[in-house]
Amino acid sequence: LNWSDLSKSAQKCKISVPSELMSRLHVLQDDDHDKKDSNNNDEEKKKENSNEDERQKLNEYLLNLSDKEFQQKFLMFGVNPDFDANVDKQSKIDALLLIASKNYWRLNWQLHPLQKRVKNWIFVHGKYREYVAEIVNAANSDLKTAKDLFTKFDAKLVKHSDFEDNQLFKFMIENLSAPQLSMPAMKELQEDHNDIVPKLSQQILACNELEQFQGLIKEYEQHLLLHLEKEEQTLVHVWLNLTELQYKKYREYLSW
Repeated sequence: LNWSDLSKSAQKCKISVPSELMSRLHVLQDDDHDKKDSNNNDEEKKKENSNEDERQKLNEYLLNLSDKEFQQKFLMFGVNPDFDANVDKQSKIDALLLIASKNYWRLNWQLHPLQKRVKNWIFVHGKYREYVAEIVNAANSDLKTAKDLFTKFDAKLVKHSDFEDNQLFKFMIENLSAPQLSMPAMKELQEDHNDIVPKLSQQILACNELEQFQGLIKEYEQHLLLHLEKEEQTLVHVWLNLTELQYKKYREYLSW
């Protein structure tokens, strides 16, 4: 996928914060940049200063990469940096930071030549967002209808999570490593599946009072939307850019 084509049709997104970009670009970070001082009243200012320091550090790192190393950063996201000869290095860095941002590929996956790899998974996520919104709406007035809808939805989500845990995630974790895949992010996704979501579901299924159900389902919706977003941010660009051998191996993990 050439940058010259992508830049003409892609949907823009907010550039991720430096720490996220460093992780996604596999740039080594100082051990102490995440440390917090709970007694410091200027915590927000410290965070702003830290972001600016990291932004400068990241920019300097990218400026000092060789042409081959710089190209490899683009290729991590499936993009060929076919810039015109007169484009300066900073403009190229700006382009790299854009395609490396966490929401870029979840918004632009359809532009990738191998978009069929993620098409159905993204479609299902969209349907789940619609389903849970329908349940929240039903809960405004009718507990039984809302609860029946949630019971059906929960069964669908359990099957979907089983596919992810035992096929998709399993393949990713067993066959990929940094910088191609973020293991801390995968751990968070697994914790959602194995702990947080099941506990919320149990509370909702056991709830028999409308006002309490309304609060629980709104909490569930908020968590689910964040979880789906986090899955897409973590996996879409990885899935799209698996090598042919890696994708063949992934197919071996599928149950169909």
